[in-house]
Amino acid sequence: MKLHEAVSLFLAEQRRTTANSYFYVLRDMQNYLGYTRPVDEIAAADLIRYIQAVRRRKHDGKPLAKATINKYVKTTRTLFNWLVKLGVLSEAPTKALKMEHIDAYITREKAITEEELQILLNVTRGKPRDRALILFLAETGCRARGACGLTMDDLDLENMTGVVTEKGDKTRRVVFGPVCRDALKRWLWVRRRKPGVYVFSNKATPISSNYLGQIIRRNCKAAQDQGDNIRIISAHAFRHRKGHQLADDHVAPSIAATALGHSDVMTTLRHYYPADWESAEQALRATHIQPEPQAEPKPKNIVNLNDSLTG
Repeated sequence: MKLHEAVSLFLAEQRRTTANSYFYVLRDMQNYLGYTRPVDEIAAADLIRYIQAVRRRKHDGKPLAKATINKYVKTTRTLFNWLVKLGVLSEAPTKALKMEHIDAYITREKAITEEELQILLNVTRGKPRDRALILFLAETGCRARGACGLTMDDLDLENMTGVVTEKGDKTRRVVFGPVCRDALKRWLWVRRRKPGVYVFSNKATPISSNYLGQIIRRNCKAAQDQGDNIRIISAHAFRHRKGHQLADDHVAPSIAATALGHSDVMTTLRHYYPADWESAEQALRATHIQPEPQAEPKPKNIVNLNDSLTG
């Protein structure tokens, strides 16, 4: 079986959203290893060289994020492990591929700041789709895929709730506020004659996660061009903002995990809840018994001199 045949067969077995997430990595791997190369001729050394080439790449002049590199490794492993299960290969040549080590705690630098969010809302005032999208990401903390696949039937504007489909094609509920609701209403009125049912798409098909990222980056650059102090923000920066908000507000991790769509509460704890002594000390001091307020001394009886003279 040739590599392109294996990739096509593998993608055809996946759900649409899962196949879309695999497609770009597997197409890239095909281009590097050879479109018509037989899969049983691909050795571990070939895959190691491929991942090394990925590590050397840059995006916007910067090295690829460790999470991005890990996506290439995991997707490559998934394909070849599937070929083993299918009986095409006796053993997967991916055992030597190494993942990048990523610190579990997600620092605040990876989250969009309140100032940056306000800048994006200002720059999108005349762009109803972009403004509604940014507000939806910021208020729900959903993943990019959840916003991309959102349909009009998924929204309950009256109750300000929605249903998103994210990792592993799992659905979950999200909530948003009146500002986001009004922005969604405005955008849906603008797109009322457009084809399809996808909220943030002008076409009959949903937008991709890559295109969603382009929308955000384009607005960040527009803000920079007019002199605003904003970084180039990723879609996930909105989700990190929501995670840190929940932790800062001392929301129970189990509730925060549900709000963020984490299947394991430990993921929420590792990502957003600090474990340093300074944070623990601050939390402990807030629980200390406070001294009772001292009663103000009662004023002494003061004799009015005029009263005493006339008395």
